[in-house]
Amino acid sequence: LVYFSWHASFYFCFIFAISLGLTALLWLPETLPPNAPRPALSSAFKQYQHLLKEHSFLGYSIVSGFILAGLFIYIGSSHFLFVRLHGLSNTQYSWIFALNSLSIMLSAQLNHFLLAKHNSIYWIPKVLWVSLTAALLLILTYYLKAPLWLFTIPIIIFMGSLCVLLPN
Repeated sequence: LVYFSWHASFYFCFIFAISLGLTALLWLPETLPPNAPRPALSSAFKQYQHLLKEHSFLGYSIVSGFILAGLFIYIGSSHFLFVRLHGLSNTQYSWIFALNSLSIMLSAQLNHFLLAKHNSIYWIPKVLWVSLTAALLLILTYYLKAPLWLFTIPIIIFMGSLCVLLPN
């Protein structure tokens, strides 16, 4: 953003998406055998009906939905919160954004080690409590007008919880 307008990120995403689509189209092989019948679209709807009757699937879906909502709230509002409310420059904001990205990558690695000790069912409720606590602390630090560093810590913890909750 130092060298281009904010529109450049959308142009990059567009070009990247087109190149991924072409790569998949040209080099990703079909997994069905050549003569295998294609499943009917109605079979997909039957599968969805079956899934919607599964309480565990619904629970995991709701948790994932709320966690993803938190991610998109962060992505959509973080620039306003850090730049406009806390007065950071765009460069300083990008460093905080990068720090949150690092917490996501590190938690993905941590998830590998956690799953070596216990299965997903064990970790999901524990990490969900960490995520909820971080979200509540974030709300509290916002309303108490806490200093920037104290405001940033719950965001990093919440973002880090994403890569333990979502894959599991």
